[in-house]
Amino acid sequence: MEFIVVIGGLAAFAAIAGTAVWLESRRRKSIKDFAESLGMEVSMKLPSADESVFFAFDLAKRGQQQKTKLALIADDGVTRIVLFDRLITNGKNTHSYTIAMSSDSRLAAPPLQLQRASWSTKLTGLIGVKPIQFPDDPEFQNRFAVRGRPELEIRGFLNERRRAALTNLVPPVENIAFAGKAMMITYPGGIRVGQIKSQLQTSLQLNRSMIAE
Repeated sequence: MEFIVVIGGLAAFAAIAGTAVWLESRRRKSIKDFAESLGMEVSMKLPSADESVFFAFDLAKRGQQQKTKLALIADDGVTRIVLFDRLITNGKNTHSYTIAMSSDSRLAAPPLQLQRASWSTKLTGLIGVKPIQFPDDPEFQNRFAVRGRPELEIRGFLNERRRAALTNLVPPVENIAFAGKAMMITYPGGIRVGQIKSQLQTSLQLNRSMIAE
């Protein structure tokens, strides 16, 4: 009797696993078809050159293991935008993110991170690195917690024009990071077909507004 129960349990587990694989395959195909309809290149892994760009950001150093399941690439020869799934594993926990990473030779940003201001960012500021303050721009300061070094260089980069672009970004984003010629927007969860176009447009819009005039 116990043997039958075990066999039944294994069969149920196999069925669930098989369904998950099938659903993931369907998801990837729908994303691939939609991306190709937009003229984007599709890759099952992050190209090595883009992996090197990604490793300039703190997110790349988190967890014990990281893996890219799917990457969508748009490159007009000036601006390159890569939208990719990133799985980050730490112990038994795995978190999935959609990364919208843009590279543009016209961008020159110090390493910095902007997070949507919340009670958790305020708590982090009390026990860790305090956010950079912008008392002359209370709307921006209430919207974002800004961290990075050197502070003077970051203040110079986040001038009035760029702060306004970040504050008025529609739709608003939760997490933005800059490093040299690259910018990265992080979204929770994997790539979804219905959000691809919006996320690409947001990256392109923000990239343009961050380039020096």
